[in-house]
Amino acid sequence: MNYYICPRCNGNGKIEKYNHVENGICFECSGSGRVTQEEKERIEKDITREVKRNNTRITNNQDRLESQLKKQWFNDADTIYIINISNTYSIKDQLKQDKAIFNNSHKVWYFTEQNEKYNTIRMDWQEIIDGKEYAITLQKLIQERSGGMLKGY
Repeated sequence: MNYYICPRCNGNGKIEKYNHVENGICFECSGSGRVTQEEKERIEKDITREVKRNNTRITNNQDRLESQLKKQWFNDADTIYIINISNTYSIKDQLKQDKAIFNNSHKVWYFTEQNEKYNTIRMDWQEIIDGKEYAITLQKLIQERSGGMLKGY
């Protein structure tokens, strides 16, 4: 009978991250580091299935995070228009009346639709999620587009 290197432990007979369970002995090959062809194929299928499941879980978590941030920062809009005024405290009541929304995380007022009454900066959600460091990306974009007038945090 032909034996092959165990794909689970790569022929080591042990899996280091499982040292706390039976001293890390690989349960697939019983610590020998060798398996039959049938066992090898089954183990490889199991590993492939685990990788796909983990990737799906990661993708779902990332999608959930992006959805929560979009709701929190953009009020579920695809595009917002940030008011480009450094000190809005004196006009905050007027902003509320004009239906502006305050983003407490980034300390900016914004509209979900363009408002000609105010000098605004357009920000698209796609720009934020392309950066993968969402808060830092949004902060940098706010600073860049406001010419340093707005801090974005």
